[in-house]
Amino acid sequence: MKQKIFFMAAVSVAYLITSITQSFALSIGGCLGRVCESGGTVVAQGTNCSSSSRTCYDDQAVISCSACNSGYTRTAKTVTVDMCDDPVTYYTCTSGGNIGQACGRKSCGVGANIVRRGLNCLSYASETCLDSPSGDQGVQSCATCQSGYETQTSTVSITGCTNTLTFTTCVKTCNGTCTNCSDTDWTAAGTGYESRIEATCNTLTCICTKKTQYRCANNYYGSPSNNITGCTKCPDSGYSVAGMNADITRCYITGGSDASGTFVFDHGQGSSYIDNNRCYYSN
Repeated sequence: MKQKIFFMAAVSVAYLITSITQSFALSIGGCLGRVCESGGTVVAQGTNCSSSSRTCYDDQAVISCSACNSGYTRTAKTVTVDMCDDPVTYYTCTSGGNIGQACGRKSCGVGANIVRRGLNCLSYASETCLDSPSGDQGVQSCATCQSGYETQTSTVSITGCTNTLTFTTCVKTCNGTCTNCSDTDWTAAGTGYESRIEATCNTLTCICTKKTQYRCANNYYGSPSNNITGCTKCPDSGYSVAGMNADITRCYITGGSDASGTFVFDHGQGSSYIDNNRCYYSN
C-alpha cells in the first residue's frame, strides 16, 4: 500500500513540474501563459493569419498570427492582460499594399467591400469582386446613364491583389462647348497690380480650365506672377499703360521743370527716346 501511495505522489509531482515548466516556457515579460486550444475571453486577436496560436492567461486569451496570408506581413502589437504587469506581445498581419497574389474574379458575397461605384447612373449592373486576402472587394458599374451623360471605363486597384478591376461610370456628354468659361475683365488687385481670370475650353472633353493672370497697373512696370512682387512705380512720377509696361523702357514723362521754368518734350528735337512728345526711359 505504501508503495502505491509513493508512486501516485511521484506522478503528481512530475505532472506539477511539467506544468510549471510549460508555463514558464510561455512566460512573456514575467507573465505566465499557457498554450490552449479553447477557453478564456479573447482580449486580442491577429487578423489575416494563415496560421495562428492561442495563449491563455488565467481567464483571458490572446490569439497571435504564426504566419500570414499572401500579400500580408506580420506586425507586432501589444495588449494589456489582467494577470500581467507588462503588456503582452502578439502578432497580426497587415497589408503590404497591392503587393500580393492574383485574385480570382467572382460575384460579390454578402458584406463585400465595394470600393468604387459608377456615378450618374440611371441603372446599375451587378457587383463584381476579387477574392482578396482580406475578403471580397469589388466594384459596381453603371448599366445605363442619366440623360446628358455617357459611359466611361476606369480601372481600380484592389488591396492585396496584383490584378485590377474595371468598372463603368457616367460622365457628362461633351458637345464641344463649356459652360461658364469666359475671361474676366482686368480689375485692381492691390497697389500697382491688376488681375483677371483666363478661361480655356477643351472642346474634346468640355472641361474648362481657369487660371489667374497678373499685370502691372498704369504708371508701373514689370512682369508679375502674383499681386505681391514684380511691379515697380515708374520713376519721376512717370507714366505707363497697363498691358504695355513689361519693363522700364515703357515708362515716360511728357515734360518737367528746372530753374528756368517748366518745359515739354518736342518730338522735333530728334531724340530716339521721344515719341509723340513722350520721353521714354532707357535701361
